[in-house]
Amino acid sequence: FEAISYRLFNLADVPASTTHFVHFRVVDQPDEQTGNQYNSDFWGLYLAIENVDGRFLDQHQLPDGNLYEMKGAAGELDNEGETGVANGSDLSAFMNGYLHGTPGTSWWRNNFDLATYYSYRSITEAIHNYDIWEGKNYYYYLDPQTNRWSMLPWDLDITWAESMSGSGLDPFFTRVLQQPEFQMEYQNRLREIRDLLFTPDQIYPMLDEIAALIDTPQYGSSMVDADRAMWDYNPILQSSYVVLERAKTGQFYRASTTGDFRGIVQKMRNYVLPVSYTHLRAHETVLD
Repeated sequence: FEAISYRLFNLADVPASTTHFVHFRVVDQPDEQTGNQYNSDFWGLYLAIENVDGRFLDQHQLPDGNLYEMKGAAGELDNEGETGVANGSDLSAFMNGYLHGTPGTSWWRNNFDLATYYSYRSITEAIHNYDIWEGKNYYYYLDPQTNRWSMLPWDLDITWAESMSGSGLDPFFTRVLQQPEFQMEYQNRLREIRDLLFTPDQIYPMLDEIAALIDTPQYGSSMVDADRAMWDYNPILQSSYVVLERAKTGQFYRASTTGDFRGIVQKMRNYVLPVSYTHLRAHETVLD
């Protein structure tokens, strides 16, 4: 979910983290393998996600500006730009402007990167990135050259299902998109995303490409099989170290109709058509 979600944001011209699959082998005993599959050097499969910080700005060729991880009504400064303030006064001024003022279209165009937001919002609807409704799981970035703020994605694990919790509302959804001229611009961008990017002929090859990095059935057991063998029935799941709401014995691919990783990939393929042709069209209608 996260690997393709971050890629979609980047393809839609929203700066987002790059990802890569990794596996850990922790050497803490003389022999790599033991008689117990749960007590070896292999620690399973993970997804490495690029931190959103100063190096992220460099990687995405963005000017060195202030970057805040948003947490409710406040932001944590993760990068102080070369000419940025250190006391958060820039963020306070921006938030006070839209929270306590009545900004018109000129204010928004001068202070907010609307084009990036339209793309951000379009991908958010496509992947159902609705766990942003409590003022979290995104960053605010101030471009020191344009003096405009933009919204960047973060923490995309709760996605790709219509049953996910949260309203999906962000601070700008009603403030920006209910203004007629912004609404029209957003809907035009949403249609572009729906017609040119979030379609089976684009998404299916991306899913297959990403899955092929960790699932190689032509060579026998693959990395996803090894990861499942390590963790699905690991005795630690019965211990006090595990939150039962997050991990339970024998339920590694419980959402898969075939009970394996390939079923999860198929589940994501099945998600695309109803969303692209029903949810996104309905969202356009709601805004009309």
